[in-house]
Amino acid sequence: MTHVGKRLRYFRKNLRMTQEELSVGICNRSYVSQIEKGNVIPSPEILDQLAKRLQTDLKELWTESESPIGFSEVEIQNALRHIVNRLEANDIEISRKWLFKLKGQQLRTEDQCIYLWAKAELALHDQRFEEVEELLLESISLARDVDDPVSLVRSLQSLGDYYGMTRQAKKAIPFLSEALQLVNRFEIGGLLRISLLYTSAKMHGSLEEYYSAVELLNQAVQLNDAYGTMYKSTSIYMGLAICHLHLHQHEQAEKYNLLALDVLQLVPDEKLIANTYNNLGILYRVTKRYDKSEEYLLKAIDILQKLEQKHWFNNATNELAHLYRDMGYYQRAKKLCESVIHNSNNPHLLAEINLNYANILTDCEHYEQALYHLEQAMQYFTAERSTQYVVRSYEVLLKISTNSQQPEKIARLSLLHK
Repeated sequence: MTHVGKRLRYFRKNLRMTQEELSVGICNRSYVSQIEKGNVIPSPEILDQLAKRLQTDLKELWTESESPIGFSEVEIQNALRHIVNRLEANDIEISRKWLFKLKGQQLRTEDQCIYLWAKAELALHDQRFEEVEELLLESISLARDVDDPVSLVRSLQSLGDYYGMTRQAKKAIPFLSEALQLVNRFEIGGLLRISLLYTSAKMHGSLEEYYSAVELLNQAVQLNDAYGTMYKSTSIYMGLAICHLHLHQHEQAEKYNLLALDVLQLVPDEKLIANTYNNLGILYRVTKRYDKSEEYLLKAIDILQKLEQKHWFNNATNELAHLYRDMGYYQRAKKLCESVIHNSNNPHLLAEINLNYANILTDCEHYEQALYHLEQAMQYFTAERSTQYVVRSYEVLLKISTNSQQPEKIARLSLLHK
């Protein structure tokens, strides 16, 4: 008898339930008997339903310490289908558990490409960014070998998402373009198409092509309406809010942030709630509603700290420093900037915080120190050709130039973007 069979029998006996009673509406009595004897490993969907009938959690039936062998081909495909569905539903821990069960299994090429994609998705969620690219590139290669357009689109989309999250939007362009061509050629719809539209919109937003991003996000909204779904609705509304903020359409930005929070009342996600609070904090700072800005940024920071989301915690802390600078609380702002500089290893965020810190130091008339941090920022932004940040950097350089005692460095930095 396998572990799952023993646990199934244990919980069934505790509830004084027969095999027939347990199986009703889920499978047949014989199948329950075979599970308890250890002759079969149930499909993920059936095991989920059995756990609910037994008034327990899935983890109580099948623990991480167990890695059974001997999955049949059908069982592997069932498990992979379940993993894809759970990841699409953002059910990370259930996906992680089922992926663990497949560790060490002999997989067909078409199954291996899905398995590698799922591993990459979990690594992306865990912010283990160093693992993601290699996993997805291998998954893409396998999907091409077996001519599987759906798996190929899924992995191309995830790679584009990874490049967007790590501020490498230009690298995402060919992969997302290919994915869009494939969904049109093979008429691939559903949640995958919505996800691809959202990821492509994020890429355009990162490239400061906000009108293109809004168009794609609106297409995603329309598909959700047509399907009667709310897939990625929170993220889509957040994306629309960010684009409208950059387009100085502040009422629209507030509307979409609040719509995102409405969705999160129905489908709570603490990380997304925190990021929406962060976005509202930025909006209220830009529109000079400083008290509301501080309220939302502090709420975001508190949640992200509890979730141990280091990257997003640092991002929100940088925004709070920006707010305190605007409010004239320079000592608070400086301390926050210094904490992020020592705590972040993300190149884009480090450049942002160095630019923010240079601005604060300039306001405090610490020009030479400001110049040092500005140089760190400008080297990154000019290399990445990030126009909006380059413009902001030159604005700070202009303020420093009339007071700095290092004219040669000023001259050199002024030529960086030539």
